[in-house]
Amino acid sequence: MRGVGDVLERHGSAVSWLSPIAWSQQTRAFVDPRWGPLALSFGFAAVAAAAAYRVVDRRDLGAGLVPPRPGRDEAAPALATPFALALRLQRGSIAGWGTGLALTGLFYGSLAGSIAESFANLPEDILVLMGGSTANLVDGFLGLTGYTMAFLASCFVILSVRRLRSEEQSGRIEPVLTTATSRAGWMASGLSVTAVGVVALLALAGLGTGLGAAASTGEPTRAAASVWAHVGYVPAVPGIAAIAAALFGLVPRAFDLVWVLVVCGYLVGSFGPILNLPDSAGAFSPLNHVRQMPLEPFAAGSFVALVALAALVTAAGLAAFRRRDLLSA
Repeated sequence: MRGVGDVLERHGSAVSWLSPIAWSQQTRAFVDPRWGPLALSFGFAAVAAAAAYRVVDRRDLGAGLVPPRPGRDEAAPALATPFALALRLQRGSIAGWGTGLALTGLFYGSLAGSIAESFANLPEDILVLMGGSTANLVDGFLGLTGYTMAFLASCFVILSVRRLRSEEQSGRIEPVLTTATSRAGWMASGLSVTAVGVVALLALAGLGTGLGAAASTGEPTRAAASVWAHVGYVPAVPGIAAIAAALFGLVPRAFDLVWVLVVCGYLVGSFGPILNLPDSAGAFSPLNHVRQMPLEPFAAGSFVALVALAALVTAAGLAAFRRRDLLSA
């Protein structure tokens, strides 16, 4: 909302004030310091916290103020498989992330038409982030946008695989595994839903970015090119899911270390050119082995290699999970 408000008006329209981020920015700390917006932030936080404590006093433990409706006596036939169960548990997350990435992409894409004019005078050490030349600023900007969207999709992937760990810690996995469902089948179903979700999220992010870029540049072909550029990250993002799955199977208590891989890889990939870091600095992140289309051409070799590596690492995680004990803590 803050970004949309800034697009509507240079110094932020009324829409910007719907976002708490804008309240902090409107303090204008280095230009014209104002205490009013900061007081608004603290006041809203205090009221929200007081309301939260009030609600906690009124509701039952483990339930909300609105009581849940009773479900069916028996599950629908469509829920008779581990994959269907995993998909039902994650459908809300996939829908929320998909909507958010599509709208974010639409916003970023709408800036493509003004990129060449706005960034033409950037210093060379900053310009290198978007292609290094004023001749390809739009392609460089869209390539950087796709890389950022892939990073955000990687965050979804980690949280999605983290659900497997949560199911194990809470003990909810045990009743499932007492049925005909095998350990490998249960885990593979969750990872399959994660992979399907990644494809959907990247496609939606690419479509949103492409539509925004097409409208702002007057080039309709930008839409299809953007979808393809985003889908090009499909093997890299599941590669991160594979690493998360391997940690879950081998050392579940160290699962959260996968965040270090993703965040550090993104920072090195984004700011490495400015810091003059060698290309090998970000080689540990799968995202840095994908060409940033449309600025760079598609590389089929790295695409196939990433798919193969993701499959091997996932298989290692599945094998380890089959052999280890369940951990409830």
